[in-house]
Amino acid sequence: MVDDEPDIERALVFLPYPLLLKAAKIALQRNYDRQVTDDFIDDVLPKSDADQDVNYPIVTSYVHAHARGEPVDPHMRCEILGPWGDEAEPVVPIILDVDMDLFIQLPDTSIYDEETGHLPSA
Repeated sequence: MVDDEPDIERALVFLPYPLLLKAAKIALQRNYDRQVTDDFIDDVLPKSDADQDVNYPIVTSYVHAHARGEPVDPHMRCEILGPWGDEAEPVVPIILDVDMDLFIQLPDTSIYDEETGHLPSA
């Protein structure tokens, strides 16, 4: 018997800093519903990751295909965790619509090193 139920225990997906920056800029260019401000891209993001080597975890994601109520090419709506909060709550999520071609290029998390907290390439 074939189990048609989706596997909810999927691998953790990471968005490395350069790809997060690229995804944010694409979301602005395409006027996706979920995007971040220029201030976040130019000020908050670089200050929170001065070495630009963090792999941000994507905690939830699903396919989305609208922008401003109009149909567009499918992309992924992602909840991404990062150190963008304050002292009381330093790790907070952002919601960002991520280009599908970029999303499918994300690193293979099966090689994630739990000891260092990084992917080998980072």
